[in-house]
Amino acid sequence: MVMRMEDFELITKSRPQLKSPKMIEGLPGIGNVGRISVDFLVDKLKAKKFMTMYSKTFPNTVFMNDDSTVTLPSINFYYSKSPDIIFVVGDIQPASERDSYAFVDKILDVAEEFKVSEIITIGGIGLSTEPSSPVVHGAATNKAMVKKLRSMGVKCDGAKTVGLIIGATGMLLGMASIKSIKGFSLLAQTIGHPTHFGFRAARSVLNVLQGYLDLDFPLDDIEKEIKHIEKKRKIKTRELKSLQGRGGMRYIG
Repeated sequence: MVMRMEDFELITKSRPQLKSPKMIEGLPGIGNVGRISVDFLVDKLKAKKFMTMYSKTFPNTVFMNDDSTVTLPSINFYYSKSPDIIFVVGDIQPASERDSYAFVDKILDVAEEFKVSEIITIGGIGLSTEPSSPVVHGAATNKAMVKKLRSMGVKCDGAKTVGLIIGATGMLLGMASIKSIKGFSLLAQTIGHPTHFGFRAARSVLNVLQGYLDLDFPLDDIEKEIKHIEKKRKIKTRELKSLQGRGGMRYIG
C-alpha cells in the first residue's frame, strides 16, 4: 500500500487523560527563547511525548543526527500532570503566511480535542545587545489577562514596544481568541541574531511562569542545565533566519 503524507500528519503515541490543561508553546524564533524555555520545562516536569506533527509546509530538508541517521523536521506535543499542561515544542514553523494559518489551526485542533483552558506562548524581542536583566513584555487575549500579567511584573505597554508578533507565538493567541480560548504571550528581551541563544531571556520568562504555574525548581544554574538539554535534544536553529530582518524590534516572535 502506498502512503502519502498529508499537509499535516499527526502521529499519536498515546492519549493522556488531562483536566482542562494549559497549553504552552515554545517554537524557534528570536533568540530561541520559546524553545529554550519549553525544553527546560519539559525536562524539569518530566513531561512525556504523546504526539508528533510532520508537515509538507516545513522545509524540504532533514536533520543529520550524530549517528548519521536522518530526521524530518517535526513538532512534538508533551504532557505533564499536576499541573496538567500540554507543551508544543519543535524544530521549525512554516515561513509563509498561508501555511502559518493552517499550522496554527492544526495546533488549535489539538487544543480543542483536549479542552485546553488557556494558551501561553513564549517569544523574544530582538535587540542589538542583551540586557543583564531582560524585561518580559506581555500581550493577552483580553483585558483581564493583561491586568493579571501586570500583577506578575510583566510589562504591558500596548504597541509602544511590541507592534507585531509574528509566527505561531502571535497567531496562536489571535486564532485562539476567535475560538473563545483565552491566553497570553510572554516576550523577553534578547539579541536579535539568528545564532544567538537567549538564556537570560528564557530565565526571565521562567521566573514569571514559575510563579504563575506554582512550580518549584531552582533557576540559579539554568544556563548549564539548558546546555545539557540541548545536547540531548539537539536544538536546531537553521530556520531562525526566516524570522529576522523584517523591521527591527517591532517584529517579535
